[in-house]
Amino acid sequence: MLSEKEMAEEARNSSIGSKRSGDNYQRQTILNLYNSGIERDIISLQLDVSKEEVNKTIEEEEQEKKKKELVTGAKDVSDSHTISLSSSFYLDAI
Repeated sequence: MLSEKEMAEEARNSSIGSKRSGDNYQRQTILNLYNSGIERDIISLQLDVSKEEVNKTIEEEEQEKKKKELVTGAKDVSDSHTISLSSSFYLDAI
């Protein structure tokens, strides 16, 4: 059987976990709306969060993308070859 202290600790940990998942859900919602072309002010009003929070979330995501690009070498080499191959394909078809 769990003591009162252990039960309180378990309850606190589960509430922290649900808060984190809720924060992640809201973060993803902000990013999805922004990537859909909705302005930051509108996102703030619709989700009832501060403009600062929306701006912070979007800027953090942009910084993460920049870091990933630096690690992967800006762009995938296969992407540039695909573009040049598709361009020559269209020229050959004419």
